[in-house]
Amino acid sequence: MKIADIARMLKGTLVVYANAQKTASSAYISDLLSDVMAHAKEGCVWMTIQSHQNVVAVAALTGIVAVVFTGGVRPDEHTVAKAQSEGINLIITDLSSYEAAGILYTAGLGANP
Repeated sequence: MKIADIARMLKGTLVVYANAQKTASSAYISDLLSDVMAHAKEGCVWMTIQSHQNVVAVAALTGIVAVVFTGGVRPDEHTVAKAQSEGINLIITDLSSYEAAGILYTAGLGANP
């Protein structure tokens, strides 16, 4: 699924549109960074309420193609700059993680395998 389509479906804003060619193959929800490092698969979109720079580091380490900040959470300028330098797409939405996951699942984006 294309990153721009994900942002549109979630009524979100692409804060960093680093790589338009990347597509998401699954989705993962967690607010625990160690859990994401252990279980998120390459090519997934990650939904979280964590907004600090370490989120971008975890996304880059695991091959996550986009981070969706849910619940109206906004990343600070340092997180945005890190995402731009690492090529990680960032999306913000006011939807909860539960609502966002439901929308993406209904649209055909499967769970993290």
